[in-house]
Amino acid sequence: NFSKYFVKFNNKYVNYIFHPYFLHLSSLSLSYFRKKKFHFLQVSKANTLNSIINIKKTYKTYFKNEFRNYLDFINIFGVMNHQLMTFDLACMKNSVENRSPFLDRKLFEYCLSIPSKYKKKNKNLLLQIFKQFFPNAEFENNEKSGPVINFAIFFNNDEIRSNAKKFIINNLNLLEKTISLDFTNYLKNNLEELEQENFRPMIAIITLLIWLKHNLNKNLDKNISLTNLFETN
Repeated sequence: NFSKYFVKFNNKYVNYIFHPYFLHLSSLSLSYFRKKKFHFLQVSKANTLNSIINIKKTYKTYFKNEFRNYLDFINIFGVMNHQLMTFDLACMKNSVENRSPFLDRKLFEYCLSIPSKYKKKNKNLLLQIFKQFFPNAEFENNEKSGPVINFAIFFNNDEIRSNAKKFIINNLNLLEKTISLDFTNYLKNNLEELEQENFRPMIAIITLLIWLKHNLNKNLDKNISLTNLFETN
């Protein structure tokens, strides 16, 4: 329901944030973004959103009190779609043919048929099933860890961190041109927020600037190192 308020937004960055269903279509339609022709966006987003709403209305009765299963079912049309697009592009870039066995349709349907009360924390049900096939496996005792890059290792270097902030400040005009003046003013007055969440905001802004300089300004050497980029730009 939150997404419907952003259907009329033409800003491509807003689309990326609030319309994960739409990401794959936009990734295959880069010419629209290069030419800044956004007339097709609203219709596509509205159609996608209406399809999701209809799916939710249709299948909600089947799940009844199985709210966790219901969320998993809706997730296949939302977040998962965005993640698969990202994985697919990353794999293709490196000539890897990716396969996701847990997304097999029959397995997914079977998982949705299992009552939510059996789906406890830490994937206990999955581990119990694995023990039947891998009785002596060591992985069952491994701690859970996500695919999060520890950017702090890089930015804990005072000189690199300082140069990274200078790089952002020196390119605020580019952010103002492509996003907004309000955004750049806020960024200029709240640089300390870039260091939150393991420096993820800083990485996000730097990545965006690199993309803009390379694709729009055409003034970035693709072979330049990150440290040299900070020092010279």
